[in-house]
Amino acid sequence: MRSFKILAPLAALAGLVAAAPAGAQGFTPVKGPSLLCQGRDLRPEIASQDPALAAEIARQAAAMPFGKGRLFRITKPGVKPSWLFGTVHVSDKRVTVFSPAVQAAMAEARTIALEVAEADQLGEAGVMQAAMASIGTGMLAVPGERAEDVLTKPDFARLETELKTRKMPVAMANALKPVFLTMLFAEPACVSLSRVGNSFVDLLVARTARAAGKPVVGLETIGEQLSVLASFPGSMQGPYLKASVALLDRQEDMYETMLRLYVEGEFGWMTAWSRGSRLVPKIDAAMPALFYERLLDMRNVTMRDRALPLLAQGGVFIGVGAAHLPGRLGLANLIREAGYTVERVE
Repeated sequence: MRSFKILAPLAALAGLVAAAPAGAQGFTPVKGPSLLCQGRDLRPEIASQDPALAAEIARQAAAMPFGKGRLFRITKPGVKPSWLFGTVHVSDKRVTVFSPAVQAAMAEARTIALEVAEADQLGEAGVMQAAMASIGTGMLAVPGERAEDVLTKPDFARLETELKTRKMPVAMANALKPVFLTMLFAEPACVSLSRVGNSFVDLLVARTARAAGKPVVGLETIGEQLSVLASFPGSMQGPYLKASVALLDRQEDMYETMLRLYVEGEFGWMTAWSRGSRLVPKIDAAMPALFYERLLDMRNVTMRDRALPLLAQGGVFIGVGAAHLPGRLGLANLIREAGYTVERVE
């Protein structure tokens, strides 16, 4: 679940996709691709069972720059306005109908910039080919870092059961590096098994732009995104896989929580929660700071650097995973520090 929010090509690589949105108090479920899911918002449970954690998440979220909002307007004297939109790698119908403000921003923009430009055209098979061409055997595990090497026997059996449920080869359990293996179940099975024929938000943005004859550019390449994961040291990959397996039984709840946070525009809360010591009460699954430094912070700087020339021309609609927007090292604040005014639209 910690991989939500990012790396759409990795989702396609796995034949699935990851990430998040939804309602709030009194939320009424809407029929969609995740109809089979029975997840619940975890926030009430966190507040009642781990009030100290809930208070710390709220404190961090309140202090986080650009912690609220999905769409921001970027302006600078003498330059045509641009926009920054937090996307989510999900096909749930609760988030695939764009608001009037988002539609207007895309219509006014001259260029659309996404994390990866070619994902909507390549398809899953094409993404897989691009991945293999980029890092090839870099995705494969070596003795000592395979799943059976880092998991207990009960956890390894749980992993094999999960792969069978998802109709994936059990041989993948030991074939892939733990961090790539985890991407195969980065979202609940109820979502990945019911997605056939549905497009997630990022692809819809790209297809909307292409249909309108607008150029779509990427701030990263598939190879660069995969290389980030391939660069994780073995000491980090094992804990990541252990935490992911430990959280499998609560995955639908985490998905629904992320979904609701996205719809509410509570990206600060989402970030503080994801980076906290526990996603679910009583399950310790903290990741080292280096994980987020490489997966988010360092990539934000790269995306900022590649977005600046586009912003200087004006009229660009930037759509990147929601987790990239908030925080001191988030893309919104990095753009502000580069001399632009960044104002929340919704």
